[in-house]
Amino acid sequence: MNKLYPVLLVLLVIAATVCTPLVFAEGEIPADVSLETLDYIVDHSAQYEKLRQAKIDSCKALIASSDDSSKSGLYNQLFGFYYGFQSDSAITCARKGLEYARKCNNKTDEISSTIHLATLYQVTGCYFDSKRLLDNLDHSQMNSSQLYDIYSCYANIYDALEQIACDSILAEEYTANYNSYRDSLLTIDPENVFFRTGILVDKGRLVEALQTMKPYCDSLDVNDPIMGASAYVVSGIYREMNKTSLEKEYLIKSCHSDLMHANREYISLTRLAEILYEEGDIVRAYNYLNRSIEDASYCKALQRMDMAAPMLSIVNTSYKRMNSRWLKSLSGISLVLLLMAVALLVLIHYLRAQRKRLAMANSELTSSQELLKSANVQIRESSNIKNTYITHLMLECIARIESLESYRKNLKKMALASDLDSLRKELKSNDFSEAEWKSFYRTFDTTFLSLFPTFVDDFNKLFPQECQIRHLPGKPLTPELRIYALIRLGIDSTEKIASLLRYSRATIYAYRSRTHLKSFNPDTFEDEVRKIASI
Repeated sequence: MNKLYPVLLVLLVIAATVCTPLVFAEGEIPADVSLETLDYIVDHSAQYEKLRQAKIDSCKALIASSDDSSKSGLYNQLFGFYYGFQSDSAITCARKGLEYARKCNNKTDEISSTIHLATLYQVTGCYFDSKRLLDNLDHSQMNSSQLYDIYSCYANIYDALEQIACDSILAEEYTANYNSYRDSLLTIDPENVFFRTGILVDKGRLVEALQTMKPYCDSLDVNDPIMGASAYVVSGIYREMNKTSLEKEYLIKSCHSDLMHANREYISLTRLAEILYEEGDIVRAYNYLNRSIEDASYCKALQRMDMAAPMLSIVNTSYKRMNSRWLKSLSGISLVLLLMAVALLVLIHYLRAQRKRLAMANSELTSSQELLKSANVQIRESSNIKNTYITHLMLECIARIESLESYRKNLKKMALASDLDSLRKELKSNDFSEAEWKSFYRTFDTTFLSLFPTFVDDFNKLFPQECQIRHLPGKPLTPELRIYALIRLGIDSTEKIASLLRYSRATIYAYRSRTHLKSFNPDTFEDEVRKIASI
């Protein structure tokens, strides 16, 4: 198991020893620890960062109105607010505190500021600079709290060096130094639950470690800053015990605490994203990892960035692949819906044209009873056309919607069953879209011929006998007939016809050119087609 101490010591420094804890309003942090609530916190983290920023602004105002003798202590307090939130500003605070402590000859604050600066160097990866500062301090002048902080920093430095060491002898030396400082910490605080738990874990006594740490974690209030560290320790024990569901539960608790206390230097969200990725929740894993990288980058926490970066590359690749599959599926559905919308526009255009014709005919035939009857017949015929088109369109829309819903449910079943091969095969196939196109053309042919039953015969009258197009009842219209059926409906743009029939513009142009050249009157051929009567 990865050592628990480095993480714990950093978090404990944040929450208990180096800084004054951030205290939120009563009820600010909800007890609900679901992923949905965590999603909300991740998306609305700015409101929690404002609370921390308010503390920072208040402390800055207090520093501005204080004399030099008080500023070193106040800068140490401001350091605590910045620690784990914005490392470069925390470094500035530590340097300012050190400057005023030396100016006022305040040895206690000078030591604290130096330890703070060394701690920040360690967090940002400047291990040897951190150690150099610590080595120059006189331990005999330190109180127990300062000794605790300096030993913690030393332990973190040697643990980090051990993890990056390429030489096994050096790694053993770093580990020995780490253990030495851990023992020193135990002499200062022998009853510390985190240290006792860590020792039990290192010895492989996981059940005892869980019995030591879990009751302590469960007893903490959700607003307690220590909750993030303690919940992460419990999750680590469950991880060693291969109890992923329980590990996940306590990682969520840890993430809640870290994010709602505006702590940007954490590891729990990265580990949670790894579990979610393994469970197939790629979107959440992607969002959580991105948030971890952003926070670590803003805080200048290089160790956290290095830990999250490899996983982000893997998740990012899966996320892009998933989006690509979704886009392909949606493209096919969108195309079908677009064609239905185009058909609806064509119908509306046709109905408006028919309405104008009926209005003109009605006004011209009012003077004669016979003409009035003829107009009434024409109105009834037009109404039949309108009803026929609307009925066919509604039935076609319903059929397409039901087909799309069935297709969606089928994909969902495959996804839930984790049948990725079948799902991938289904998404790559264009059988569904081809079937929808065939159904669309079949409906178009049937509807058009029901409205223009003599269209084929009237169309063939415009050609010599040897050039006429043969069409059997019940069979689909030929490409030429479909082109001129669209022209009869008022769609004479080559581009629009090409889009509806899925041919290139050049192909449509060639069909139109060859057809009208075969007719009796090529110059007026298309105008004569437009005059072919309906029922």
